[in-house]
Amino acid sequence: MTEGSILPADYSLIYDEGQGVFYLAQPFVSKLVIGNAYTVVWNGTPYNCVAQGMSAGADGVTAFLGNGAASGGDNTGEPFCIVPVPDEQVDAAGGICVMIMPLDGSSELTLDIIGSYLAVHKIDEKYLPTFANGNILNGSAIGSIRSKYSSGETGNHSVALGEDCKATGYASSALGGDSFVSGDHSHAIGFANTVKQIWGIAIGNNLSIDESAPWG
Repeated sequence: MTEGSILPADYSLIYDEGQGVFYLAQPFVSKLVIGNAYTVVWNGTPYNCVAQGMSAGADGVTAFLGNGAASGGDNTGEPFCIVPVPDEQVDAAGGICVMIMPLDGSSELTLDIIGSYLAVHKIDEKYLPTFANGNILNGSAIGSIRSKYSSGETGNHSVALGEDCKATGYASSALGGDSFVSGDHSHAIGFANTVKQIWGIAIGNNLSIDESAPWG
């Protein structure tokens, strides 16, 4: 679990003077969980809050932070009530993701909301194959997969994963590094392997199976 702000990094608050509320057009990094503890830093003052639930009509219950008096609940003293809009209502709400009601008359606001959540870390694209229409870019045929570190072509429905790997046979695979597979339905797992025979399989390092060798 990660402890940190659940506000998006590039968030901006929109103030509706007529309604006297703030809106957030981006969703939280992590959804509020009823019963979980959060710290709301409201205009520089921290408030320890536990997410409560309120009725969301036909859509069930939604979590909120702060003073429930804003929605007919108990007055717990916080000068705010923060209510995420249920996902299925965002479009109907004009893209509003979070409604922030100031109960202290604030028309200007600095805000942070800190809590624990499961962080999702994106893998750097340089470690991923590049897909286009379901195929790997620079692969030679539909259904083939070739990593960015593989140096050669791939045959139909073949896989080449690893540095300097080539899998040019039909339904073949080269996994590891510096391996070459040209036989149909053949596979090399390890390093510096060469498999030229149909249905050849090399598992290990520095192995070679040519066209005339018995397969296996």
